[in-house]
Amino acid sequence: MSLSGLLPLVGQTEQFAVLLNKLRSPRAKASVIAPESATECTVATVWSHFDAPVFVLTPNPESARKLHDRLFTWLGDDAPVFLFSESEDIPFERYIPDRGASHNRLRALAAMRGEVKGVRQPLIVCSVNAASQATIERSVFDSSTHVLGVKRTINFDYLINRWIEMGYVHNPTVEIPGTFSRRGGILDIYPVSMEQPVRIELFDDEIESVRYFDPGTQRSAKTIRSVTVTPAHETLPRLADQELVQKQLGQMDLIGTSEEAQRRIPYELSRALAGEVLDEISFYSGFFNLGTVFDYLPAESLMFILRPGSIEETARSQDRRLETLRLAKEKRGDVPIGFAQPHIEWGFISDVIDARPKSAILSPWGVDSKNDDGPLALPFKLPSLVTAGVDTTLEIARKGMVEKNRAVVITNHAQRFHELAGEIGIEASLVPSINVAPERGEVHVVTGNLLSGFSIETADGAELSIISDM
Repeated sequence: MSLSGLLPLVGQTEQFAVLLNKLRSPRAKASVIAPESATECTVATVWSHFDAPVFVLTPNPESARKLHDRLFTWLGDDAPVFLFSESEDIPFERYIPDRGASHNRLRALAAMRGEVKGVRQPLIVCSVNAASQATIERSVFDSSTHVLGVKRTINFDYLINRWIEMGYVHNPTVEIPGTFSRRGGILDIYPVSMEQPVRIELFDDEIESVRYFDPGTQRSAKTIRSVTVTPAHETLPRLADQELVQKQLGQMDLIGTSEEAQRRIPYELSRALAGEVLDEISFYSGFFNLGTVFDYLPAESLMFILRPGSIEETARSQDRRLETLRLAKEKRGDVPIGFAQPHIEWGFISDVIDARPKSAILSPWGVDSKNDDGPLALPFKLPSLVTAGVDTTLEIARKGMVEKNRAVVITNHAQRFHELAGEIGIEASLVPSINVAPERGEVHVVTGNLLSGFSIETADGAELSIISDM
């Protein structure tokens, strides 16, 4: 299901026209008010009328995941929406993290750097929790990313060592992102920025062909001219800025730690810097993850800040929790004083937000605006019946048809609702998606889920009601 056909109608309203015109300036700060149920519609409308990447910062992981999932309802399943999720790093603990979470983060970073095929204008959703976790430096990401194309000459050993340094794992067969294999003159690799793995066939040391292949059957498929390989891990000791790494190492004081810590920490750090792959490298990520997600935002991109007060509250709570944990670990001798952690404090994040050339605060209630004009109330209304039973929904649809308004009914029982509407004389259209907005007096019924509905007065004076049966 997609409601993308409604976005031009929403964007033509006076309030959205004012907002969009303001955000097209080289430097723009805006504050807007919209009900929470219209958050996805607001973000989707601005993104669809914008000509640059959009980054949305949310107060917590749950709100980020929900927004990410619901944006596809408004933009369609193929929309370039990416979730920069929270890594599973547990502060000051040794464990082997799920590489899938890191791959999601790296794919979002690749999209912002223009390294995801077919994606020019990504829409990134990120909680403040995820933003507070440091990541691979942008300079390292850019310098290690490389393109392999037909007719290019390669050095096998150099290329394989490079992939290992970039976080790729050698497997007998390639089935999941972040892995590669070699069989004679054939190299298989699954870049984390791609939907499919690729097979590189060589004649001597020259690339003869590059093809997608099915990871399930291992059969080659469509031929392509080249493949872009991006980093497969956020923590890359050999590629991190060695001067900064040494500076952080110099701030660590092992005096007072346990005998095991004094022995193990220097030993494992030296192994990592020598290029050995450590299963528990995340324990040391604070020494090597020297970048932030904000480093990847193009200057022309727009940052949405959802409920800024809640974002600050979450971030400050994280800061306090981490400091309490650090002091407890240092007191027990588990970690040294000055042991680097990949945590970005609220003060830094706040400064980054303030420094963004283009940003918009979005809140369901009034916000403290730094603009002379004050916050702009978007033209959404929450009528008493945004979710309703069948009889009530039918009455709303009938009334809308008579008054030449527009209605979109989203229900898991679309076929049955369409039949009931026809029985009482409502000429409703049963559609799989809303690709084109209804005309005045039309009722469209679509199968799907929407948490809550709302209404909006469109530029031609008609009301558009979006009704859900949730």
